Amino acid sequence: MDINEIRNKLSNLKKSINPSLGLEKGISIVIPVYNGIDYLDDCLSSINNQIITTAKFEVIIVLNGSFLKEYDFLSSNIYENLDLVVLINDKASAGNARNIGFKSAKYSHVTFVDVDDYLSPRYIQSNFEYIDENTITISQIHDDLNGEIDEQNSLNREVIENSGIRTTPLMNVQKIASITVCKVIPKELIILQEFRDYLRSGEDTVFYCEFFVNTRPKLTVIPLEDEAIYFRRIRDNSVSRKSSSFDFLVYQRLEILEILENILNRINNPTLKRFVTIKYNAQISFMNRYILENPNEREKVITAVESMNFKNFNYSILNRGMAKSLVLSYCFPPFSDTSATIVSKRIVEKGEIVDVVSNNMRKIRHEEPSLNKMIEKYIGKRVTVNKPASFSNMYYLSDYIDAAVRVYLKNIDQYNSVYSRAMFPISHIPGYFIKKLNPEVKWVAEFSDPLLFNIESEERRAEIHNEGLITSLKNDGLGIFTEYVNDNLFNLSELIPFSLADELVFTNENQMEYMISRFTEEQKSYIRSKSKISHHPTLSKEYYHIDDVSFEMEDSIVNIAYFGNFYSRRSYKHFLNVVNELNKKYKLIFKLYIFTNKNQMDNESLEELESNNVIVFDYLPFTKFLNALTKFDVLLISDAETKGDKPYNPYLPSKLSDYLGSGSLILAMTESTSVMSKYNDNSLYQIDMDLLKDLIENGELQNNKVINNFVEEVYRRKVLNGSRYLEYENLMVLKENQSTMMDVSNDLELTNLGMKNWLVKPKKVPILPKDKFIVNLYNNSSEVKVVLIKGFYSIPNVISVQIFGDENNLIDTVDISDIRKAGYEIKINPEDKVRIRVKYKRTYKKEGFIRAGRLRIIGV
Repeated sequence: MDINEIRNKLSNLKKSINPSLGLEKGISIVIPVYNGIDYLDDCLSSINNQIITTAKFEVIIVLNGSFLKEYDFLSSNIYENLDLVVLINDKASAGNARNIGFKSAKYSHVTFVDVDDYLSPRYIQSNFEYIDENTITISQIHDDLNGEIDEQNSLNREVIENSGIRTTPLMNVQKIASITVCKVIPKELIILQEFRDYLRSGEDTVFYCEFFVNTRPKLTVIPLEDEAIYFRRIRDNSVSRKSSSFDFLVYQRLEILEILENILNRINNPTLKRFVTIKYNAQISFMNRYILENPNEREKVITAVESMNFKNFNYSILNRGMAKSLVLSYCFPPFSDTSATIVSKRIVEKGEIVDVVSNNMRKIRHEEPSLNKMIEKYIGKRVTVNKPASFSNMYYLSDYIDAAVRVYLKNIDQYNSVYSRAMFPISHIPGYFIKKLNPEVKWVAEFSDPLLFNIESEERRAEIHNEGLITSLKNDGLGIFTEYVNDNLFNLSELIPFSLADELVFTNENQMEYMISRFTEEQKSYIRSKSKISHHPTLSKEYYHIDDVSFEMEDSIVNIAYFGNFYSRRSYKHFLNVVNELNKKYKLIFKLYIFTNKNQMDNESLEELESNNVIVFDYLPFTKFLNALTKFDVLLISDAETKGDKPYNPYLPSKLSDYLGSGSLILAMTESTSVMSKYNDNSLYQIDMDLLKDLIENGELQNNKVINNFVEEVYRRKVLNGSRYLEYENLMVLKENQSTMMDVSNDLELTNLGMKNWLVKPKKVPILPKDKFIVNLYNNSSEVKVVLIKGFYSIPNVISVQIFGDENNLIDTVDISDIRKAGYEIKINPEDKVRIRVKYKRTYKKEGFIRAGRLRIIGV
């Protein structure tokens, strides 16, 4: 089936749903009139003077609100030759008047004319010759500026460029398509909807967005030689040229955006989505104008926008032209990277609008929209260089330098500062050229970590391949640091900001001292004099609740989380050993959750973690990560291990700043020389990682003061302040709102598998037939409570499970092998209890029979 057959079928289907109105071919001209007496005669005269050969038309004048003078004029029969209909509308609304007018039209097509405008003599006849069902004709539109005619306005340029095209793509005429005038529309299409007359402005934009989405008409541009011209008078009191009031430029735009937002959220057609998006963004431009004229009211505008919860709002348009600072960050949101995240947090911390130059990192970093969500209200212009991302290949990096300098030059009068941050060393290089162009601009350069030397203290190298730059730098381009110049990108990315930046930012003092240790005392003093120590910023509480995540966690146990990757110097075993030892030495249950890149872990490691009851998740998007931090009782963090490679630890884990804002306890494994080991915060418990290793190996964890203080605070938060908790009273007891829900005898080990999901098993061998292995379940509610128990062992007649009632009367005995799959359901009556005993038939000394006696308890 070819395209024409498909169109015919769709046309016939539309007619069956929407039967033809059977109207005579012709054009009904609808003219809303409100205080239009000064223009009415000119408007009607232009219609009366139409050169007509075959066309049929009528004029429908709708008088809105105040109309006595206009009514008297029309009653004088000056234009008695016109087929003229006068309708009266008490409401002063152009949209409502148009609705009344087109509904009253007697001809097949409708066109709208504003009373202060006028038509060329061939306007009606030319349009009449091109009108057809499902087709909108578009005419020229010339602006009349006090008698001077402008044919080259932006709307008419679309007509000129598409003159005579019978089927014109919507995007070719997207500007003119959304204004009310200079087009003739089939009544069968326009009757399907109305102008939203409650809108105080922009009703034409909304109308045509809805119209094109709902009807998908064909568009035909009348050839220029047919001289169909709509003349638009430009006058000061037109609604679209009102003063810069908050109501007009902000509130009325939000009314329109609310409608366009709903349209965007329900359409998939790329052309229509693009069309509506352009109209959507145009409304934001009005709001941008308001802020530029009223900069002190920006927060008021932001508050109004945020209250609408728009998904499609483009803050870069709202912030256009407002940035006073240019940010140079090779990696930047939406791409996920520690450096990009820290830059984002710095922007939020400062709270000022910035423009950004970054690179497309798609091939080496994944995209994370949540970072955009966090910073979008502070971002103006974004320039993204579309070159393959690289850490050190100058073949690709040179384009980033060029783009950064071009952006600065284009806006040199706008920016009073430049900020660069390097993990990617190229971020600092454009600063050299910018400072040479304008020595007065303030350049702030921040270092994430040492660049020249890696964690093993090996020098990083990447040749810059730019003889002109090297020659310039060697010719005293870097002052007292010129002697160190070579062609190594990593070296230059430190030297250039050390020499030229007005302010240097280091995340910790150790980092600064390590990075400047290669210089003379004079050079060190120069660097220190303009340096600032600024730890990674901690965001305010609101950012921890942008998103909400939930995990199936048992509230009564201590849920511990680690977020991060593992390396040769940081193994998951490091954290697993700590949690296992806490479980051995303290009367609490600790459960470990790990959030990492699972694709980088081998199956053997994942299986080991699973066997240790550790839950492993993939990384979370940043705002979900922040929220997740608030859900765990304890967060684990570790210093990078530098002992033997560096004189002191120059690294500060960036995650610490995120942990500190979560409200959760933090257990930090530190090196004695690190900044984190000396950090002071009530939620942070630091223990030296070498000491911790010795304590675990010697079984002496419970003898350490820091660990004991940490566990005491965990106990205080979980047991004393919690509504559901475990405590040890000669046996392990699960309580909820002070009522006992379950207790477990001392010869059983209790493990949590998830929310209200438990595992019990014997603690040690030998196992004797007389061993009790008791679990008591309690129901303190007024309703029957259902608990499911399941076994794991498949061999019968080895282990049985006995169920006793409240009076210790035996209710049932089941073989543990019979409850492996479906389990065994226990119903506990209100204010009653049930006792469960795991009973072995004879003595067993092998460790495997501990696993054989495992019993899962679900629903407590």
